[in-house]
Amino acid sequence: MIPTLILFIVFLQYLISQKQSDVAEKEREEVRLLQDERRARRAASEKALEE
Repeated sequence: MIPTLILFIVFLQYLISQKQSDVAEKEREEVRLLQDERRARRAASEKALEE
């Protein structure tokens, strides 16, 4: 019984750690998209100022 509980706890810890890494990856992707949008806006405004 106890070995089963220990295995179950280890399995749950693994699932939790995987979920946290997935969340971190999504946040990195969102940051990258925001940075790309900001760069595009800056480039567009600089181009408009040049004209």
